[in-house]
Amino acid sequence: MAGADIFEDIRSRHEQQAADAKAAAHEYDAYLGSLRRVMATNEGRRVLWYLVSLCHPFQGNPFTDGRVQRFEGQRDMGVKLVLDMKLADLKTFHAMEVEQMVRDRNQQEKGHESASREG
Repeated sequence: MAGADIFEDIRSRHEQQAADAKAAAHEYDAYLGSLRRVMATNEGRRVLWYLVSLCHPFQGNPFTDGRVQRFEGQRDMGVKLVLDMKLADLKTFHAMEVEQMVRDRNQQEKGHESASREG
């Protein structure tokens, strides 16, 4: 009897783990759907890009002291968000990159214009 109880307990735990995994996958799919809807708006893309830029996912760690762990934690979150955005809608993510490059270029041109007026 004790052996049957052990197998029943193992089977029950396995079934619970499978149910939990299925629920987590469903929740993640819902999250990606929400992210897709946010990415569908100009404002959403701008906010997401700003949040990602705070996390520095596209650069290496510049620190060699105690700030390393904090920086790497931020970077990990940024990388995770970038991957989620790519999974949600790769085409829109690429559009976000282009939009940011245009904003960066416009900002640089404004800086050059004001510098040439001052000089």
